[in-house]
Amino acid sequence: MCRFPLRLLALLTIITAPLVVLPTAQAASAATVASCAQQSAANLRGWYKSRYEWCKIEPLSAGERVDGKIVGTVSAVYAIAVTTNQKTRNVHVDFAIKSIKSTGTLANTTLSVQLPCAGCTAGAAKGRTATLSGWERDSGTTFDFTGGLGTGQDKVASHAFNPRFVLGGRLIYNAQGTSFRCDQANYVTSKSSGCVFTQYIPRLPLSYTRWPQVADHISYALNHPAGTVPAWRGKTIPSRLHRIYYDKRQRTKNRDAAIATCNKEFPGYTKLTPKRDCDEFPFATTREGAARGDLRYSARALNSGQNQLAGVDLNTFWLQNRVIDGDTFDVAFS
Repeated sequence: MCRFPLRLLALLTIITAPLVVLPTAQAASAATVASCAQQSAANLRGWYKSRYEWCKIEPLSAGERVDGKIVGTVSAVYAIAVTTNQKTRNVHVDFAIKSIKSTGTLANTTLSVQLPCAGCTAGAAKGRTATLSGWERDSGTTFDFTGGLGTGQDKVASHAFNPRFVLGGRLIYNAQGTSFRCDQANYVTSKSSGCVFTQYIPRLPLSYTRWPQVADHISYALNHPAGTVPAWRGKTIPSRLHRIYYDKRQRTKNRDAAIATCNKEFPGYTKLTPKRDCDEFPFATTREGAARGDLRYSARALNSGQNQLAGVDLNTFWLQNRVIDGDTFDVAFS
């Protein structure tokens, strides 16, 4: 008997495959699960909804041959929804198998769903093995993991997991999953550890209600860089930034460079009422700050209270998304 392995169907099949409604994952909203079917149906990488949510839907097929003739087939659609956690290293996975069809030697065979996770500790929920008719009656299973920590200042570790399907104890297919990062950065979430999908780049929104002058400065810098100081022809300013935490010397150099520009362009601003601060973009706490050497920054004297409040909100944004040293984030500009 000759067997051919499970294989991924063509993209057209993925688009037209029946959409699966996933069981609700822990700490995930119903909207997350419902929208997954629409967002990830034609995406082989799946869909990263946030730093803590990922899902994927994918059709599968398998078969066996005898003397060159197909004697048994199985087709199905699987769905996976994964939720990590901001303040713990607990990872929860919901799995569903839908639209099962089988023929011949593989009719009502057993299907085992496994989820190996490199560097993780398995919890009580470890998947399931059942006949195809059993999966038709109850399409779901779950997995729980605890992500491990690495070494270094933030104890960063990356964990990859790939769904594995075993049919009849003999046909094996390792599907493409994803990976997540765990860390124990002591400057986020009150010294607790957590895990995120770094594939999702968080985006800092501008608040025109809490700090309108800062929001206007950032928006103007990104949309009209030629009108900012220091001025030079062909100037551009980046909206994709990288956080600096440990390199305090660079942060200080960034700040000093911005203040020098404010002193030159807005002389006497520190004596004005209400009090003014020198606001810089990109932020001094990023790799793209004013001392980088390419002059792709903007400095402006503006309301001190608003500037301080914007700094508080930036830190809150980093905490909510576990943006640690070296991490990438975007800044909205509108």
